[in-house]
Amino acid sequence: MSTKLIKTISLLQLLSILFFSSKIPKSTSTPNYVYSDCPSTTFPTNSLYKTNVNNLLNSLATKASTNRTDFYSTSSGNDTKDVVYGLYLC
Repeated sequence: MSTKLIKTISLLQLLSILFFSSKIPKSTSTPNYVYSDCPSTTFPTNSLYKTNVNNLLNSLATKASTNRTDFYSTSSGNDTKDVVYGLYLC
């Protein structure tokens, strides 16, 4: 095959991909979650649980920005009723 023919075929493939990808409908609606088990309760500002949540989120954010691993899990707190577990997966 000639180089000109190969370039023409490649260009046609690219144009086809661009054309058909523009036909995919874009969703602007809010997500519809199938299952959620989050209670609508809040915790007092000065509670140990809230402090543990903040510490955990800070730890995860720090590790995610400095660590190049794909997975990290940790916990914050010692008391079983106030301990918080978290993980990230990149």
